[in-house]
Amino acid sequence: KTGHPVMSTIHSNDVANVLPRIMDLVPPDQQHRKLTETISTAHAFIAQRLVETPEGKLIGVREHLFFSKSIRNDLLDLAIQAGGYGLVIQYIRKMMNDNPQGTENSSPNFENQAKDLLNKGLISKKGFDALIA
Repeated sequence: KTGHPVMSTIHSNDVANVLPRIMDLVPPDQQHRKLTETISTAHAFIAQRLVETPEGKLIGVREHLFFSKSIRNDLLDLAIQAGGYGLVIQYIRKMMNDNPQGTENSSPNFENQAKDLLNKGLISKKGFDALIA
C-alpha cells in the first residue's frame, strides 16, 4: 500500500484464470478486499505458453489483458455487487473469448491464436494441440 510498482508472476493456464489463482491464495474472509485491491492496482494480466514450431523449436505465445481505465471501472463496478467475484471472472472470460481478433486492450485468446499460427505454418500440430488443451 506504499505505491511502489511491483511485478509478479503466477502460474496460470490463461488470462481468464489469473485472478482465480490469486484469490486461491487469499483466506475467504479477505477475498473481497483483495479482489478490489488487485483490480485497482493491476496494469495487465499476461499469460504465456511455449509451443513447438514445425522445426521443433519453441516459440512464446501470449495472451494479455491491459487494465484500461474503462475496464478497471467495469471490473470494480462488478466486484462491489453481490456475487461480484463471479461477475468479474465472467467479464474477463467474455472479453477474452468473444473477440477473436483481440481488442485495443486484449489479445486473441490462445485458441484463436493457435488456429492462426497453425494456418500460417508457424506452429506444429503438437504446438496447436498444446495451445487449445
